[in-house]
Amino acid sequence: MAILVGILIFLCVSISSIQANDVLVYKDPKQPVEAGVNDLLQRMTLPAKIGQMTQLDRENITGDIIKKYNIGSLLSGGGSVPRQNASAKDWVIMINEFQRGAMSTRLGIPLIYGIDAVHGHNNVYKATLFPHNVGLGVTRIGAATALECRATGIQYAFAPCIAVCRDPRWGRCYESYSEDHTIVQQMTELVPGLQGDIPPGQQQGYPYLGGN
Repeated sequence: MAILVGILIFLCVSISSIQANDVLVYKDPKQPVEAGVNDLLQRMTLPAKIGQMTQLDRENITGDIIKKYNIGSLLSGGGSVPRQNASAKDWVIMINEFQRGAMSTRLGIPLIYGIDAVHGHNNVYKATLFPHNVGLGVTRIGAATALECRATGIQYAFAPCIAVCRDPRWGRCYESYSEDHTIVQQMTELVPGLQGDIPPGQQQGYPYLGGN
């Protein structure tokens, strides 16, 4: 009996020691990307992986739902707002609630919030609005849109739209910069405005996510 008790105590101490010394590699920005990804994937359950691959509209979602189902991303589609004429502060309060739910999960993976900021931060009351892509010409609006998105707590702008419209009967032809694909290619310069220039030494094969 004494031997059995001794073995149980040893196991409890060993497990506690492992948990105390458990290094969360995926939360250490100094670690290589692959090391962080592998560490995180090994810790994730199947429901957590499914939840992280899910993006839902914010309507009827709460922080508790995000926590329960490990939801990885929310979005505001056209007209999906906290309330009518919501201020930037209203947006921040709403998104912070969602983020608290995400950060209170076992793994504490931050939520990615997306919005249709395709011609300015156009879902937000009193934000700066720009023409649709068809009327933008060479205007660079990326930096202005990025600034206003981040001011409301949003990291992910569903922009730019790089469609090449050849038939005006298409209902979203206005989201195309031009029917000339070379002009559309040039207008992808909007991307550095949205997220910043790719820094020197950025590892090839990995997407760059800039911003603060």
